[in-house]
Amino acid sequence: DQNRMTPEDFEQEMAKDLLAGKLRQFLFAFMTVTDQEILDQYTYANEKTKISFVQFNPDKFKESIQPDEAAMKEFFEERKESYRIPEKIKIASLLIDPDSLKDQVELSEQEIEGYYDYNIGTFTEPKQVKARHILFKLGEDASEEREREVREKAEQVLKEARENEDFATLATKNSEGPTKDNGGDLGYFPKGRMVKSFEDVAFQMKKGEISDPVRTPFGYHIIKIEDIKEAGTKTLDEVRDQIVKTLLTNAGTELAHESALSLIDQMPYNAELDEFAADHQLEAKHTGFFSQDQPIPDIGGDQKLRQTLFSLEKGQTSEPLEIKGEFYIFQVVDRQPSALPEMKEVENKVLENFTAHLASEEAKAAAEK
Repeated sequence: DQNRMTPEDFEQEMAKDLLAGKLRQFLFAFMTVTDQEILDQYTYANEKTKISFVQFNPDKFKESIQPDEAAMKEFFEERKESYRIPEKIKIASLLIDPDSLKDQVELSEQEIEGYYDYNIGTFTEPKQVKARHILFKLGEDASEEREREVREKAEQVLKEARENEDFATLATKNSEGPTKDNGGDLGYFPKGRMVKSFEDVAFQMKKGEISDPVRTPFGYHIIKIEDIKEAGTKTLDEVRDQIVKTLLTNAGTELAHESALSLIDQMPYNAELDEFAADHQLEAKHTGFFSQDQPIPDIGGDQKLRQTLFSLEKGQTSEPLEIKGEFYIFQVVDRQPSALPEMKEVENKVLENFTAHLASEEAKAAAEK
């Protein structure tokens, strides 16, 4: 029923499968594989060859080439389509920047407290330890002798550390890890940042304690805990500036979007963006011509944005479009259709390609000779 098959159709399909299975069984029952066939297959799969070669690199022939103008013209005409100039547009843009509207935003204490309460989970920090370590490198596949040798070296340095030698100095002198020049300082880190065998020990230690040598896939470590931050939630005062910045950004973005929509609603059909912007004490900026595979000059944007702009007709205006948190209104000022160029428009490119073509022919001729 799930396959929308009737019982008759199901039986017919099953019969076909059974028949095919019996046919394969019948055919293979009378087939034998000879020792020679096995040897031939093995030889084919494992045979190797060793060759010598001489390379004729076209780049080495370029210096001696002096392209003939008539021949280059013929080369261009035969490949003219590959030099086609893509369609291009020129646009005007009006930027509505959220940052310029933040001064219009007034935040209440209630809004700040409400954001803090609603997002309390983001202000909770796990337990963290601040540690230094001394690493004695040793691979996981090290021999027993090498293992013992490195362990003994670690034990000797551990003894010096526990005899009140400065740990950072010992790390600089003995560690083989990337933090060596920083006295083995690992900074603060929560669980999940280090390899498990390392952090299992580190998070059981007390402040000021120095561990026995700890084996990890990297080798032996001596760990010293310099500070511990217990898990907890930051107070509102601690994160107030962060919350205010977020709320101002959100409010500014919302105002910018509303402002952009309002401008579009007020803009007459077929109005020029320059004049309309000036009427609202704003300034529209212009780009030069660009194709769909080029970034928008001074703006950037992705392929999807360029597809949107190239779908507009000349004089047509876009809806407000957001780019990296800023809102733009675009208008296509002019269009250049795709066209086949005259050779002088792409002469440098043609010369480069023609020279490469001749160099390749020279290299081939030298190899054949």
